Amino acid sequence: HSTKPRGKRIGPRGVLALRTFAMECVGTFIANTFAIAVLFACAANVYDAEGHTLMDTAAGLAMPPGARAVSPVVPDPQGTVPLPTYPGGKGAFSTYHLYVAFPTDVLFVAMGVGFAYALGLTVCPGCALNPTFSVASAIFERSPWFKAPCAIAGQMVGGILACCTMYCCGGGLFQSHLPSSDGQSYVLAGFPKSATTAALFGLSLPAESLPFGTTFMSSILFTALMVLVVTPALNSPAGPIPLNMRAWIIGLVITPFVMATGAIGVQSNAAMYLSALVFCSLAGWPSSLWGAAHGYIVTVMFAPLLGAVLGGLAVMCWAWLLMDPQSPLVWIEQADAVGSGDAECGSNRRELLA
Repeated sequence: HSTKPRGKRIGPRGVLALRTFAMECVGTFIANTFAIAVLFACAANVYDAEGHTLMDTAAGLAMPPGARAVSPVVPDPQGTVPLPTYPGGKGAFSTYHLYVAFPTDVLFVAMGVGFAYALGLTVCPGCALNPTFSVASAIFERSPWFKAPCAIAGQMVGGILACCTMYCCGGGLFQSHLPSSDGQSYVLAGFPKSATTAALFGLSLPAESLPFGTTFMSSILFTALMVLVVTPALNSPAGPIPLNMRAWIIGLVITPFVMATGAIGVQSNAAMYLSALVFCSLAGWPSSLWGAAHGYIVTVMFAPLLGAVLGGLAVMCWAWLLMDPQSPLVWIEQADAVGSGDAECGSNRRELLA
């Protein structure tokens, strides 16, 4: 039995690698769990609002228990509309709809995701919780090379654990009811496994109308902008920002980005998407998700990394323009300051002479 401290047995690099993995894993688990919970809550609220309807079918079959979304055609054994995928194979047009509108969920999702990552960063300060920033840190801050893969591995494990947690806790919200064989009652079906429900775990796909090139370039552009915004926000000229405040600044930055980029297929966090994709594949979702939306997975894996590099270069150029003595912007500001100082001195001399 060795009495040597564990840190000395595995060495400083081993300690740093293990610490990086653990903190990224825990922080990502917390952030993704809250973010997925927000998605679940928003979807459930929308479905509840749409489900507040009065309807009647040809046979007068009551509305399914717990039904949330009402389709134009509902299963009905005595109906005249073919429904081959349901028991009985028939349906009827639902009538007497009274839909209840619900505010758009984009704002709720954006605020929820932003605050969820702020919570994760509060528990694990100094972490990235995003492969984009882990790689950018390794390139531009010259952090040890082994930190980036350890951080990404922790982010993936934390993301998969978050998906498992929310599937167990909230999966029952979206179970559907199907008519029984006698057509007089409903039976509870399993969690529907489609691209729509996969988005609840962070596997959001862009619209099919958006070509591959558009989503790829959009992801590069907006990831670069996020790096350009976050980096100066965390490096205030007034001095270093406390770690607990950095988390909420990043959360506030994430919120408008989620609101602005969700509809155009931008994905800047590859770990969240890929961990959801791995989870959905293991949980029985169709394997077609891997190649969905014109090979969107290629955009997710490479576009954010390119955006991070371009964003880091943009930060360096911006910092040079504002602070380097050789920059024309700094020279102009200094010249103006010197000129105004000389003019003020001349004015004071004239007043004294008078």
